[in-house]
Amino acid sequence: ASAPPPAAAPVAAPAPPPAAAAPEPVTQQKPVMQKLLILYGTQTGNSRGVAKELGAEAAAHGFEARVLGMEKWKELDFEQDKTPLVLVSSSTGNGDAPDNADKFYRFAKKRSTPPVFKGVPFAVCALGDSNYEQFCEVGRQFDQHLERLGGNRFLKRCDVDEVDGIEAHVHPWAEKLWPALKALKQVAPAQANRGAEQAAEAAPAKAAAKGAAPAAAPAVAPLRSLTVFHSGGLTEEIAELIKAEAAAASPAASVRLLAMAKFKPWLAELDAAAASAPQHAVFLCQTVENEQPPEEAGPCVRFLQRRTHAAGMLAGKLHFAVLGLGDSNLLLDRQTTAAKDCNQVAQAVDRRLSELGADRFHPRGEADDRTGNQEVQPWLAALRASLAAAAAAAANGGNGGRSTTANGTNGTNGANNGANNSNGSNGARSAEPDPDAGAGPEKPLLARIVAARWLTASTESPTAGGRAGWQSGAAATAAAAVRRVLHLELDVSALPAGCALEPGDALAVVPQNDPTDVKELLPQLGVRAKQADTPLQLPDGFDAPMHLGGELTPRTALLERVDIGSTSSWPSPALLRLLLKHGEPANADAPRLALVRRATAQAAGGDAAAARAAHASLVRERPPLLQLLRQLASRPPLVDLLDALPPLAPRWYSLASSPLASPGRAHLCVSIAAYTATDAAGTRHLRRGVASHFLERTAAPLLKAGGAEEAAAAVPVFWREPSGHELRLPPSPATPVVVIGPGTGLAPFRAFLQHRRFAHARKRLGPCVVYFGCRSRADDFLYGEELEPMHAAGAITLRTAFSREAPPATAGYWRGLRLNVDYVQDLLEEDGQRVAQLLLEQAGHLYVCGDGQSMASDVHAALRRIVEAHLSVSPAEAEERLQGLAQEGRYCREI
Repeated sequence: ASAPPPAAAPVAAPAPPPAAAAPEPVTQQKPVMQKLLILYGTQTGNSRGVAKELGAEAAAHGFEARVLGMEKWKELDFEQDKTPLVLVSSSTGNGDAPDNADKFYRFAKKRSTPPVFKGVPFAVCALGDSNYEQFCEVGRQFDQHLERLGGNRFLKRCDVDEVDGIEAHVHPWAEKLWPALKALKQVAPAQANRGAEQAAEAAPAKAAAKGAAPAAAPAVAPLRSLTVFHSGGLTEEIAELIKAEAAAASPAASVRLLAMAKFKPWLAELDAAAASAPQHAVFLCQTVENEQPPEEAGPCVRFLQRRTHAAGMLAGKLHFAVLGLGDSNLLLDRQTTAAKDCNQVAQAVDRRLSELGADRFHPRGEADDRTGNQEVQPWLAALRASLAAAAAAAANGGNGGRSTTANGTNGTNGANNGANNSNGSNGARSAEPDPDAGAGPEKPLLARIVAARWLTASTESPTAGGRAGWQSGAAATAAAAVRRVLHLELDVSALPAGCALEPGDALAVVPQNDPTDVKELLPQLGVRAKQADTPLQLPDGFDAPMHLGGELTPRTALLERVDIGSTSSWPSPALLRLLLKHGEPANADAPRLALVRRATAQAAGGDAAAARAAHASLVRERPPLLQLLRQLASRPPLVDLLDALPPLAPRWYSLASSPLASPGRAHLCVSIAAYTATDAAGTRHLRRGVASHFLERTAAPLLKAGGAEEAAAAVPVFWREPSGHELRLPPSPATPVVVIGPGTGLAPFRAFLQHRRFAHARKRLGPCVVYFGCRSRADDFLYGEELEPMHAAGAITLRTAFSREAPPATAGYWRGLRLNVDYVQDLLEEDGQRVAQLLLEQAGHLYVCGDGQSMASDVHAALRRIVEAHLSVSPAEAEERLQGLAQEGRYCREI
C-alpha cells in the first residue's frame, strides 16, 4: 500500500459557511466473484499449464477460480455445487488417460455411474497430437460422458493440436470462454470441497439411517493387507467403494482390486506371505443364469469347490467376507423372490472358504437386482465398521506391519529414491518389497536390469566428448544421425498377481533427469550443497500437484519429479514469465531476453500473433532450463520454479517378449533418442531423450565387456490396466496375421511371435507375414538373428526393406519418384494381391506399429491402393472399407 501524502502546511482560511448536513458516507462493496472450477488431467504438464493460465485470467473476468488436478475428484460434489466446470485434459499413448486422470476417466465412462453432473455447466479443452491415432480421445470422451451424466455444455469443445502449437488453439477459445461463462445464470454454489472429515462423518450417519448395524467380532484380526475380488461390472464398482473405505480406515494397509480370474496366482502369493501377516479379502460374487457364476469368476469358484484341497489350507492365512449379487428375476420359481434364493454362488464361496479354514471377519451379505440392490449400502456401512476395527487392531498391535520409507507413498516418482544411487538419488529403499508395487503410477516397482545388449552396430554415445545440451551445428547434426538401439531385460517377477502381462501390453518406465544437469542447476538456483539433500519446506497453503506430493528434497525434486526441458511445448509461457520476473536484465543475454519478452507480450496486452511466433521459435529450439536461467540471469524461488515446471512423465515401452517365453521378465527394445532443435538464427542444437539415456546410464555396468549382472541397478516401472486400445492377437491361432513394424516398432510383434510359438502347436498356426524395415542389414537389423531362422523354418514369411543399402549414386529421387530406396510400404504394394487375400478373403488381422508422422500414413495409403485394386472400388470406398476393418478390430495401429 502506498504511504499517505504528507500533511499540508496550515494556511489561513475564510470563515466557513453555515454547516450543512453531511452526506452519508458511500460504502464501496467488493464485487461478488462467481465460482469456477477448473480440473486438469496431465501427463507432461501441458494441460496443467493451460488450466493454470485460465485460472490466472479468471479474476480479471469476475471469476474466483479453483484449479485442481483430477486425482482430487472424490473431494468434489458436482451435483450439489452446480459450479461451472472447465475440464482440460490431454491424451496419452494410444488414447489413454493421463495418470492423474485415469480413475476419474474410468468413473465417468462407466455406464452405471449416476448423473452426478446433473445441471452442471461445463466446457472441455482437449489436448492431443494429430500424429497419433486417437487424437484428443480423452477430451472427446469426457465431453460426451459429462453430457450423458447430466451436464450442460455451455461452449463447444476445443481440440488443441500440439503440432500447431497450444497457444494457437487455446487463446481463441479462451476469448469465447469468458463471455460464455458470464452468460450463464449463476447459481450460488455450495462449498466445492466437502472435506474428508465431513464426508467420513456423514457417510456412516446416512448408512445408519438405512438400518445398518456395525458388525462386532469378539477377536479382531489386524488389517494389514486387503484384496477385493470382483468379476467386472457392478462388482468392480462396489470394489472401488470398498477400496476407498479401506484406504481411509487404514492408510498403512495395502489395498488392491483383483479380478476373480486371478485368484489362483493370488493364492500362491498368500501362501508365501501368510506366515508373517495373514491377509483380509472381500469376495464380491455374482450369480447369473442357472445359478452359475459369470464367466470371469468361473475359474475361481470351480477351483474352490475342488474336494482335493486340504481341509485347513487357509487356516491362519485368510480373513474373509462375502457379498452376493443376484437377480430373482432369473429364478425359475417366480414365487420365490428373496435375495437369499438368488445368491447361490456367494453362499457356495462363503461356505467353502470357511471349510478350508479361513476366518470370516464380517457376515455375508446378499442383494437382489430386482429390488435395486438396496441391501448393498447397509452391508457396506457395516463392513466399514469391521474394517475400522481391524485397522485399529493393526495400529494397536504393532507387530507384523510392513516397513516403509518416508518416500514409500510419495506419488509416482517418490519410488525412485534408492533406485540408482550412482545417479544422484539419496533416498533409502524399503526394508521389504511392497506387494502392490508396480500396479500403478502411485507405487512403481524397482525392477532390476538383469540383461542388456546393443542391437545396433553403433554402441558408443556420440555425446561422450561433450555435453548434449551444448553441442551445436554440424557436430549436433552428426550426433543426432547415429542410430543406437538397446535390448533390456527387467526382472518383474515381483509385480502383483493381478498385473498379468501379455503381448501387446506396455510397461511404464519412471525416468530421472541427468544428474550432471541437476548438479549444475542447484547452485544456479541458490541451493547450497548442504541444503540439496535436506527436506524441502513448502509454504502453508501451497496446493501441491500430484507429482510434488510427499516429502522431497531440492535434489530429488529436480532429479525425479519435474521436467527440465524435454516436453513438446517447452518452455511454457508461465515458466518464461516467472524467469523474467526474477531475472536481472542488465546481466542477461540481450537477444535471448528480447525473444522471451516478445514471447510473453501477449499476456501483457501485446501483439498476439507476434507473441505466438516468438514462443513457437523457443519451442522449436527447446533450450534447457539451465541455459535459460543463465541467459536470463534469473534465480526464481525454488518452490515457485517447481510449481511452474511440468511433471517428469513416465515413458511407455511396448513389451518385446511374451511371459510364456520369459516368465518373470519383461524385454524392452529402446531407441536411444537424440535429435536436433533449431534456434531463431537457424543453428541446430543437440537434444537427448530423457528416459532412453536414463536407461542407458542405468544399464551401463552390464554393457561393459564382462559386466556382472549384479552390477546394474533397478529402474522404477509400473503396469496399468488395459484400456482396450492395446494390440492383441486374434482369438484363434489359425487366423492369418500380417504385422508391419519397422525399427523399434517390431517390439510388440516379437512378443506376438514368441507367444504364438509357445502357446500353440505349429500345425494350429495360421500364416504370419512380418514386414520389417531399417537402414541396413549390418547396422540396425533388430532381432535379425531370430527372425531369419523363423523364416527359414517356415514359421513366418519375412519381408525386409533396407532403405540405405543401395549405392548412393543410384538412390534418391528423380522427377518426384523414389528410386532404390525401399520402405515397408513398397514391399506391401509388391505383395498387394497376397495381402488382400489374407485380409479381405481369409478374415486376417493386420497390425502396424511405429512412427506416426510418416510411416503409418504411407502404409495406410498403400493399403488403400491395395483395397482399391483388389475390390475395384474408388479411393473413398476403399477408405471406408479400411475404417470398417478397424472397427472390427482387424486393422490395428499403435503409432
